[in-house]
Amino acid sequence: MFKNKKMQRLNIILIFLLLQSCSGNSQTKEIQKKTEIGSQYSIRMIGEKLLVKSPDSAIIYNNSSLIRNADLFTTYFYRGISKNDFFLVYQNNASTTKTQSTFHLFVNEKDLFLISKEQVDLNADGIFIVKNYIIPVKVTNMDYETMDEKIFFTNQKNSFLSKQKLKNNIFFQNKNAFEILFNYKADDFFMDYPVNTFKIGTLNLLDIKNSNDIAYYLEEAKIYDEAIFILKSIIKKEPTRTVAYLNLADSYWAINKKDLAKENYKKYVELMKSQNKDLKKIPKQVWERIK
Repeated sequence: MFKNKKMQRLNIILIFLLLQSCSGNSQTKEIQKKTEIGSQYSIRMIGEKLLVKSPDSAIIYNNSSLIRNADLFTTYFYRGISKNDFFLVYQNNASTTKTQSTFHLFVNEKDLFLISKEQVDLNADGIFIVKNYIIPVKVTNMDYETMDEKIFFTNQKNSFLSKQKLKNNIFFQNKNAFEILFNYKADDFFMDYPVNTFKIGTLNLLDIKNSNDIAYYLEEAKIYDEAIFILKSIIKKEPTRTVAYLNLADSYWAINKKDLAKENYKKYVELMKSQNKDLKKIPKQVWERIK
């Protein structure tokens, strides 16, 4: 039932894509999202293959190893809003519990890296949503099964949540980081999936260090939108956390929001001074950017 409804919602988009390209009759769907800061890398799904090209059009990846369209699995491709990230969503309708898993990947020079996996399980009792961030792992030469083994959930709860007020449980390396609370009917959430819960929910920090580590690795991966969301929540809860202002400023600077970047650089310097920290540790670019 869920697969049919989702296929209906994607039917118009699919027809458009098929008219625009000769991608064959694969089950794989490609949904292009408008980027906010431009696309440095060309990342596309063509037929059963994932094709990644560098800014100078050199082929970085052209393989079907990460695509799974068999045994009741269907793979969906979504482009991220940063210059170099994308999502592979695997839908499994093999049992009474329906499952969708989203792998968040990014390109760094000549390799693909995995940074998180989100899993959504839905059955008659309700829905469970969990996401685990990891220190990025290179997956260029991996197949789906090998990649899937790189992120596992050791803290999953056996009980499912309600069907109306949902919660996305977020971990870093299988350790509590934060949770996102939001109102969404369970069935609708599953059919609309993937849904960016960052944009519709309220973040509740459970562990600031683990949350900050997630933001750090997202920033390093140039996935600035998620990093900014988390860093702003950290600062709101702990307004004297000096390094969070530096990381937030760097993220804003990277997406050309320089006024916001300067504001946070200045706050970072102010806290470094008020907390009597070694000013020699302030990166040189900070002084240059607040001039």
